[in-house]
Amino acid sequence: ASSYAQHPEDQHIDQLYESFRKSFQTTDPQIMRKIYWEDSQYLTFEEPIRNGIEEFIGGFEGFFKDLATKKDQADIRFIVT
Repeated sequence: ASSYAQHPEDQHIDQLYESFRKSFQTTDPQIMRKIYWEDSQYLTFEEPIRNGIEEFIGGFEGFFKDLATKKDQADIRFIVT
């Protein structure tokens, strides 16, 4: 096993990323409520900063709805080397 897998804090971070990924795979932005605070801020490339969990979740609701309408899927991965 790698030394990375031996650190509990790293495993916790991996669990957070896995929850975020599951939200994309299931197109369920409500999963993100478990990993973000009420006053979270989210940066995007094309839009202003989203302030607060409701604005944050609302953005993903729209994105996931568009995916469903187009019958597309989304997946996201985080890799640190």
